[in-house]
Amino acid sequence: MPYFDETVSIAARFPNVHLALSANLCFTPIAPRLVQTQLGRLLMEVEADKLLWGSEAGGLELDAVAPDGTVRVR
Repeated sequence: MPYFDETVSIAARFPNVHLALSANLCFTPIAPRLVQTQLGRLLMEVEADKLLWGSEAGGLELDAVAPDGTVRVR
């Protein structure tokens, strides 16, 4: 994904910058390991409170979301 490093750096430094995950998650069928690595980095450096889930991300079908927040993916 282009400009990923710059985006992470900006979001980590500025408290008013939030990131939508749609662009990352649409690559899941093509490059699952890359998406996994990027999500891990986002969670470590940017934190979960600043990441936004959008249902417009293609390629993932959610099966169920449990009350504890865990998600099953088909």
